[in-house]
Amino acid sequence: MTTTRLTVLQTADLHGQLETHDEFYLEDGQPTYRRAGGVARMRTLFDRVRAENPNTIVVDNGDCFQGSGWTQLPRGQAMVPVMNALGYDVLMPGNWEVVFGKDRLLEVGGNYDCTMVCTNMHHAEPGEGGSQPLGNDVVGQKHMEGYEFR
Repeated sequence: MTTTRLTVLQTADLHGQLETHDEFYLEDGQPTYRRAGGVARMRTLFDRVRAENPNTIVVDNGDCFQGSGWTQLPRGQAMVPVMNALGYDVLMPGNWEVVFGKDRLLEVGGNYDCTMVCTNMHHAEPGEGGSQPLGNDVVGQKHMEGYEFR
């Protein structure tokens, strides 16, 4: 039997935080601050893991385009080139992706280079697809070492 190692990298709750910043942690019950985050650090990690295993899928679980001035003014669009440059394979909108409305979510989501999967948000108005999810019918696909993931 042949086995193939699959690595899945997952991010969530970026909230438009593009730069490294001080983050609050509790370590051994004591409050402390450490430098964390930043898309440059993420890119370095993604590149290193992909070099170690080309069979790597990178997924974001939402809440990426709300939460900073960089993302608020262009209503989420600022994160599109960032997420595209990071090379995500799949993006899933979170609860904050609808902060600018459903139409804006669909507009911004259509600009990503990867698949956007959404199965837990539905059209609310009659004639808008009833209970159909907002996301794609086809989840997307990625070919790795002769395997196809759907």
